Amino acid sequence: MSEEIETTDDSDGIKNLRNQYEALKKELENSNKELAGFRQQKRSGDVASILKAKGLEEAKAAKAASLYGGEDVSEDAVGKWLEDYGDVFGVAANTSEQDQNTLNAERVTSASFGTQPTAGASIDGKVVGDISQMQHLMETLPYEKLQELGWMPAANTL
Repeated sequence: MSEEIETTDDSDGIKNLRNQYEALKKELENSNKELAGFRQQKRSGDVASILKAKGLEEAKAAKAASLYGGEDVSEDAVGKWLEDYGDVFGVAANTSEQDQNTLNAERVTSASFGTQPTAGASIDGKVVGDISQMQHLMETLPYEKLQELGWMPAANTL
């Protein structure tokens, strides 16, 4: 008779352990899902912060961050992704300081004279064939030479 009581207690004990195991297993799954959600939220926030720092508006940065699929969320990786797909979000690829100076010079030229230097222009007897050569000249020629060519306003007209 005492053996039956012990057996009954053991079977209830194992049943309770199985129930506890299943409950803990379910709790662990829920915790893992919640953790994955928090990680995704932090990742999106990090990517959005980087995108805002790169010039995207806050609303666009949040939407673009949800589209970023890369594993690496470093500033370099997100920056590279933005360079590749930035035109979709209305952001030009980052330009170097010299490129930015060229863009500024072109803006001043077009604002001052209503035109920009065009391909086929002659500089010191050399004909410039395309816009990349023009940009190169805009980057390398001294400001005074650009004024002399009529591509920049004279200092007294500013």
